[in-house]
Amino acid sequence: MAGEWIAIQNVTPDKPEVFRLAELLGIDPDAVLGKLCRIWIWADEQTYDGDALSVTKTSLDRLTFAPGFADALEKVGWLAPQGEGYTFPNFDRWNGQTAKKRALGRQRTRIWREKECDASVTLSASQKRHQRREEKSNTPYSPPKGDEGELWSFVVEEQFDGNLPPSKSRSVKGIVADLHGLMPGAEDQAIVGEYQRRRDRFRSKWPNVAVTFRAVISHWGELGTDGEPGGFERKAERSRRLDEQIANLRERKAEREAVGADVKALGAELDALEQQREAMQNG
Repeated sequence: MAGEWIAIQNVTPDKPEVFRLAELLGIDPDAVLGKLCRIWIWADEQTYDGDALSVTKTSLDRLTFAPGFADALEKVGWLAPQGEGYTFPNFDRWNGQTAKKRALGRQRTRIWREKECDASVTLSASQKRHQRREEKSNTPYSPPKGDEGELWSFVVEEQFDGNLPPSKSRSVKGIVADLHGLMPGAEDQAIVGEYQRRRDRFRSKWPNVAVTFRAVISHWGELGTDGEPGGFERKAERSRRLDEQIANLRERKAEREAVGADVKALGAELDALEQQREAMQNG
């Protein structure tokens, strides 16, 4: 069990997948959202980061009181086969033990900064210096300016349970820099997700070896996507080529539309490429 709450984005009720599910099931989008909450609560309590290795579609349908709900989830990419069961793709971005640790870590950092801001309004400079000296030994550490971000918070949560001693700041900086170097140009969320996948592969491959950031980073290549070195780089290259194809098709479609030509075939090809890119991003 990962905790008695789940995270839901403000945009979730208006996501295209929600309306597509409503269309497939013939029910109201708000009813879909309620059934999704029921599914996600169950997954948060009964699975490890969204991997339901023994669940069946029948049991998921029974859980939501909606026959065909699991099939519809799979059609929109929010459920995928895995072994003899199923998994909820990208579930660990927002829910599950690891995601909740990151969220709570960000909340603690935000609360600490708000307290600092409130104190700065009422205290003189000398009073603040005196206060910092008194609280130095037991004040939760806040990342130095420029180091804030999801990746920083994730490393602090994983390695120090959210309470980073100031003396270890350089160590965290080094880990964050190394991870950015392994995935240049990637956003923090993507780096966190890729690290978690490779960390899990590390555990499976060497169950008797302690899992640390340095250990995973040192074996990064052989723990890559698809089990081979350079997995992320290959995926990035495929994504780049897809983007180029989509841009070219859009340009051709616009040119043909300008002269009144039939663009139905181009539109179908463009839709297929965009669906392929979306599947790659969600995967």
